Amino acid sequence: MNKLISILLCALFTLPAQARIDEGGWDSGGGGSGYAAEFTSMGRWLASNIDSVKGLPFTAGQFLQAVDQVKVEFVDERLGSERAQVLPEQRLIRVSRDVWETTTNRVQIHKPKFVLHLYLLIMGVDDYKHQWTQFVFDGGRSISAFECSSGFFSSETLNIRWVDVDGDGRGDKFSGTLFISSLLVSAEHELNITETDQGVVFNWIQLTGGVYTLAPRNYLMNRLSFKAPISKIDSYTQDGIPIVKQSGTMSCTPL
Repeated sequence: MNKLISILLCALFTLPAQARIDEGGWDSGGGGSGYAAEFTSMGRWLASNIDSVKGLPFTAGQFLQAVDQVKVEFVDERLGSERAQVLPEQRLIRVSRDVWETTTNRVQIHKPKFVLHLYLLIMGVDDYKHQWTQFVFDGGRSISAFECSSGFFSSETLNIRWVDVDGDGRGDKFSGTLFISSLLVSAEHELNITETDQGVVFNWIQLTGGVYTLAPRNYLMNRLSFKAPISKIDSYTQDGIPIVKQSGTMSCTPL
């Protein structure tokens, strides 16, 4: 599913600010011109890759039909904690502008996941706790999951997942998400993951440098709690060896 994420990221950086609006995208007036076009464009990119995921309760064709037939409306209302409202009878998705405008919002959403979740809801798919949304972005069903504290900041947590990609009921790859919350912003980030003979490396970028940890593969695969060393770096030697500026311990518990 890394292919899907890569394609989506490329698409998001190349979408024009005023994309052409086809059947599925409308805006509800001033202050948000182009938002609905961006929303539905993300929906079409998702639809073009959904068929590569096994075990979904809907097809790419059904998803694309929803994208083309559902009206998307951006409004100035807050629209509750979800910042959105789904009205299946009216074939309408309403979205609060403040969650979409990256220059003003205090909560940074993962836009493609947000779009996928709302289209699934209007299709009648039970996306409780974003289970099918995460299924799509992981590329398969989660066999097990862990919640981890990074050891540096209490606001940072990691969700590490062991994912069944081929549908045989066994895990095939690891996936992960980093959640950062503060007084000013809450954001979700994908983790960079590398599987090695020594274990599974998880790393991400912070303003003060990179952070990485090496988790034991057997503990991840067998749903066992564990602790792993975690290090922060901001420079490297001439030989490419990271210079550790701070060390700590990451504690992980199976969900």
